[in-house]
Amino acid sequence: MKPDPNTRGFTLAEVVIVLCILAVTSALAVPKIEPLLRRQELKSAVRALAAAAAEARERAMLDGEPWGLALDLDDGLYWTARLGELGMTRTAKELASEGKAKSLPEDVRVKRLEKRDADPVETGRAVIGFLPMGLSEPCVLTIAADGQERLLALVACSGRLTPVENEKEAAFLLGFARETPAREKELAP
Repeated sequence: MKPDPNTRGFTLAEVVIVLCILAVTSALAVPKIEPLLRRQELKSAVRALAAAAAEARERAMLDGEPWGLALDLDDGLYWTARLGELGMTRTAKELASEGKAKSLPEDVRVKRLEKRDADPVETGRAVIGFLPMGLSEPCVLTIAADGQERLLALVACSGRLTPVENEKEAAFLLGFARETPAREKELAP
């Protein structure tokens, strides 16, 4: 039986060659996409925390009572509630199972929380307070994911969480200087 000259198609060899080219191209593209995904997770965490801070501020203003944004630095959880009802004695699993606590993306953590006139918090839980007038405690959050870090400043007068480029900008926005050991040596007589 002779092949019909009007039928068209691809041979098995042609299909296999095209699939091999696609496999090689995909293998080369995946390592380049991974850092983009990590950056996207970090941006997502920044947006989520900014939304939570805005929610706490709005609730404080509407209720006429202080509210707080609680952060569990160890488990990557955050939640908002009235300052007296933050559930700081409950476990992270309890809060998450009740739907009260939200989780940051898997590889993203709040690495550090600094407030004016207080020691930095790097483990455990911390609270950022919001007053009924719309004011908040000024602080700087350091968010980290796979070696990348992002600084966020919570400005007292606006109560907004704002991404900042460096520590000098954060100190300017917050109205206080953050001393480092190198800076302390410069200031020493």
